[in-house]
Amino acid sequence: MSSRPHRLPIYCAAPEDRYMDHSVDTAFLKRLGLLLVLVVPLVVMVLLIIQANNQVATLGKQIRQLEFQQKKLEDERIALRLEREKLLKPERVLEQARAQGLQPLDAGQVRRIYVP
Repeated sequence: MSSRPHRLPIYCAAPEDRYMDHSVDTAFLKRLGLLLVLVVPLVVMVLLIIQANNQVATLGKQIRQLEFQQKKLEDERIALRLEREKLLKPERVLEQARAQGLQPLDAGQVRRIYVP
């Protein structure tokens, strides 16, 4: 006969494992459930607060950018208004007209046309 020792197949369990207690520790499960009930909503609330703070910071940045743009446009509007007034000064208009060869009319040269 062979001199090899007798081995059990891999799929067979040892006889002493057959009688082990496989019951579940219910106290542990209760504590775990309580922990999950308390921790999960807390984590969700923290994440929502972080998201809200992020949105507030983003909106604050956008507000500052829009306020800067508004100030820049207001300054540009004032500069354009000053330039317009400078260009439309009566003295400047008269000077430009004379430079192009135009002369003021005498009262006798003015004709009025009435359209019925």
